[in-house]
Amino acid sequence: MQLQLCVRDPAEAAWAVRAGAAGVEVMSAAPEVIRAVVARLRLLRDGVVVGAGIGPLAAPTLSAVRLRVRRVADCGVDRVRVLVPARPSSVLLLTQLGQLAREGVPVTPVLRVPLDHGDGAAWAQRLSLVTQQGFASVLLDARGTDAQGSDLWQQRVSPGRLLGAFDGLRRMGVQVGLMAAPRRADLPQLLRWAPDEVVIDCGREEPREGRVVDPYQFDQWVAELKAHRAMALDGDQRQSERG
Repeated sequence: MQLQLCVRDPAEAAWAVRAGAAGVEVMSAAPEVIRAVVARLRLLRDGVVVGAGIGPLAAPTLSAVRLRVRRVADCGVDRVRVLVPARPSSVLLLTQLGQLAREGVPVTPVLRVPLDHGDGAAWAQRLSLVTQQGFASVLLDARGTDAQGSDLWQQRVSPGRLLGAFDGLRRMGVQVGLMAAPRRADLPQLLRWAPDEVVIDCGREEPREGRVVDPYQFDQWVAELKAHRAMALDGDQRQSERG
């Protein structure tokens, strides 16, 4: 499981990689910001995954989405995030994105994990469409807050729903990532689910700057993950010695 971090600019991106992130997701849709992040990280380290989203569109027609996806891809990113809404038109959108993927555009659909248990059929349909379109990867977005500002992580991540999604996508050879704002205490659960990557939104709100990365919080995540990996490696070695 690789840790990636949501960042807003080149400085945060460089800090994240030095702190132990395997990649970053640029939360700005401005091409100049995306290109600057890509340029900074390509000089910093090989193999760092850089993703960016297309952002909101005033008129989200299929042609507008296609144009924006290509514009972001031209910035040199490894993947372009596109949120697939939970509505009937998502069938056409996923088909369009699948065509782009087959043309070599590194597009990654983002599916928001539903809160409503009655949305099971529509959720299953979106997952099925993703596997049919031949995407290399998909991100499942479990972020969000309710009207009182409370994190919806625990409500979104019902084990049966996510495990079923992971298993179904992996059987079709699709890499599965999870976008989340979890607590450190949730790391053992994440490790049991074993998504290929976890894109962590560990920011805090600043009055002047908006949402910025919380360095302490991410440092703790990296340390916890290293500790769990060390314990797992030690357990494997003990098992091998007994065998």
